[in-house]
Amino acid sequence: MAKNDLSSLIEDLVSKKGFYLVELQHSVSRGRDHLRIFIDNRDGITLNDCEKISRFLEEEIEKEGLASENYQLEVSSPGIDRPLKKLSDFVHFQGKVVRVRLSDSHLERTGKRNLVGTINQVEDEVIKIESKDKTVFEVSFSEIVKAKLEIDWNAELEKDSEFQR
Repeated sequence: MAKNDLSSLIEDLVSKKGFYLVELQHSVSRGRDHLRIFIDNRDGITLNDCEKISRFLEEEIEKEGLASENYQLEVSSPGIDRPLKKLSDFVHFQGKVVRVRLSDSHLERTGKRNLVGTINQVEDEVIKIESKDKTVFEVSFSEIVKAKLEIDWNAELEKDSEFQR
């Protein structure tokens, strides 16, 4: 099965359970399929969620013959510094700090390869990112090579400031 077909099928299966597919990593080694599936939802992911989705996917994979007989399946959270793969990810994480690697064409046009800043607005296919110095950069979604949430440790520590040691 083609990787795009498998990804679409896994995405549909995961969404039936109220989650969404962040990323599917599929590799084959010595005739054995290795499937690493990263899922999320608006409320975050628990270990129980991963276990539930893993069991559900195992049943579907075996029923539909989506992988070799001796496959390995791993279902997990994308983590606190999760990748942003879809335009909808940028919409969902507006107000959060992101690290973005941009395409060669963007580098040639602007002299910028990497950006770190807050996602201010997503309009059509354009993402506005505000850097620490308050400069706002407009980036076309098609020019993003890689993006992930950047952990703002100061904000995380402020959240935990009620916790006394």
